Amino acid sequence: MKTSELVVASLLGGALLVGCGDSGTSTGTDSGTDTTTAGTDTTAGTDTTAGTDTTAGTDTTAGTETTDTTDTTDTGNDTDPVGADCSVNEDCSSRVCEKFTDPATGMCVEAPANGNTRIMGTLRALDSNADVITAEINAVAALSAIGDPLNAESIVKGTSDSMGIFDFTSSEPIDAPIGLIALVNTAGYQVTATGLAQPISGNAYGPATTVRDIWAVPTAALDTWNAALMADMDFDQATLPLGAKGGVVGLVRDSSGAPLAGATVVAVDPDTSTAEVRYIDEAGTGVTTGPTSSNGLFILVKPGLKEQFTVTGVSGTAIGTAGSATKDAVFVMVLNVE
Repeated sequence: MKTSELVVASLLGGALLVGCGDSGTSTGTDSGTDTTTAGTDTTAGTDTTAGTDTTAGTDTTAGTETTDTTDTTDTGNDTDPVGADCSVNEDCSSRVCEKFTDPATGMCVEAPANGNTRIMGTLRALDSNADVITAEINAVAALSAIGDPLNAESIVKGTSDSMGIFDFTSSEPIDAPIGLIALVNTAGYQVTATGLAQPISGNAYGPATTVRDIWAVPTAALDTWNAALMADMDFDQATLPLGAKGGVVGLVRDSSGAPLAGATVVAVDPDTSTAEVRYIDEAGTGVTTGPTSSNGLFILVKPGLKEQFTVTGVSGTAIGTAGSATKDAVFVMVLNVE
């Protein structure tokens, strides 16, 4: 079974979302949140119908969560009934796998009524500590977040609890082109976008989003990383500071969800790529030219439109699509290596 994390992305002057990801193919978001997550894994999908245990889907997070964040197109194959164990939505005949982080085993539950979409997961800080956060999470259309994330129109909002867990449902079917993004704008953190899901058909969404891990980048950490990047004269200074000028903060994770050291993030098509990557050092305060340290964190700027990235130097595979807002926010791309 594949998990996915969506990463959403914006594209300079255009429209765009990215799925970043999870399972071997990754979340999350496009040039310009995978999400997903993680991952994505950054992450929207279609699940299949009841009976044989199959995972009929490809994930596509952030700008995040891996890693593609799409569940998959309905193939008509049978899947598990309500009450069965699941890893992703497409394992369930209801298309809803109830769980709040990745990777994890969840349970198939009933879908929301009237074609609505359930949004659930855990909000964490994207830094070396990965503390859980209590904050409002604003689900917005990717196109709305691309050029002006501070004024993106809300589709539905919810708040994470003291454990960082959130669980809320739209009041009507979601209609949003390109993708659905979680925006977090709270004191002490840079405005951060993580891909939640991609449409399953047209602008329509499934009964549950696919990315379960949502992120916010602490302002103090981003300031420290910006200072380190400004001292790196080989890095494109016109892309700084991150946040004010967009950019991607990424995370490489292993199959257990732990940060993965020793990974090098590379473009799938290096001959056409103009992206630049740096890695957060072991202390969490400086940058290196790679590979990832034990915190698994990296910085990426100038991704191309729907540009895909993978990893080398470690056992396993991950593919994610990354991107960046034009201003005022960082997007997240999570590459889950499996």
